[in-house]
Amino acid sequence: MPLPVRRAVAGCALGAKCATSLPAASGACLADAADRTARRRARRSGNADDTGQTPVLLSTEPGLTRRSNRPITRWRAAGIHLGFSILVAIAVTALILLVWYPGLYYKASGADHLFVVLMSVDVVAGPLLTLILYRHGKPGLMFDLATILVLQLAALAYGLSVIVGSRPVFLVGALDRFVVVAANQIDPAEIPTDPASPYRELSLTGPRLVGFALPEDVEARNQAMFDEIAGKQAEMRPRFYRPFAESTAKLLASARTLDQLLARPAPDGTAVRVWIEGSGRRPAELRWLPLQARKRDMVMLIDAQTAQPVGMLEIAPW
Repeated sequence: MPLPVRRAVAGCALGAKCATSLPAASGACLADAADRTARRRARRSGNADDTGQTPVLLSTEPGLTRRSNRPITRWRAAGIHLGFSILVAIAVTALILLVWYPGLYYKASGADHLFVVLMSVDVVAGPLLTLILYRHGKPGLMFDLATILVLQLAALAYGLSVIVGSRPVFLVGALDRFVVVAANQIDPAEIPTDPASPYRELSLTGPRLVGFALPEDVEARNQAMFDEIAGKQAEMRPRFYRPFAESTAKLLASARTLDQLLARPAPDGTAVRVWIEGSGRRPAELRWLPLQARKRDMVMLIDAQTAQPVGMLEIAPW
């Protein structure tokens, strides 16, 4: 019996059975010996597990998937980036439209334009840069991706800071109109110093309804008028704010019926009719006053008895 065959028979798991059958030794025993040799080499190199099987190596190189070891294409990388960007955009949209700018305040305050710019940067620019710069195996790839992420987050933070600073914080019932006052329109020096004043805090959940009254003192009233001429609008000075109930009589005296709005041609008149039908109210129960805002003036509908605002219409009041 040749030496390789004798060694295979001696170490074979089939033992005596192979020793009595030379053809079996030349086949099964040699295969078993080859398998044991491969396992020993795998254990020496540290690539075998406890069962003696050689595991599939998973690449840790950036740009490779751990399951198939196939490189991620630039289109897939950009798609992943786009998916996460869309999730962030949805969260930011909900925060803006439901918390900071409820109703039509986001249009009246001009936040719709800021919102478009912010979403363009967050959803479009970031994934587009990933599509342009990503290439599997490219030197400095991780630095490029980190730079894109930092720039995208910085642009998002800046845009949100502008939107938060422009949010409406007070809805002022001022004599014959309503005025929307944004956070960055209020001079900190005009905020009341009294800790108990309800007008010290700037709302984060939509504008707070307040009344308005000029000082009774003649000298203080004249000074307020001079400040108005100098560009310091009185409605944006919290020191003149009062409880809304104190302003309802003047507001109702200046309010107008809906006949004038209903008589307007489409689309204004149509918008008024659609709102009335959807609200279930009768025109006689409503009045309206102009709504003055930073970017767009609208119509504010109020209750004919309490002067409480009940709705906004995207119609020019003048």
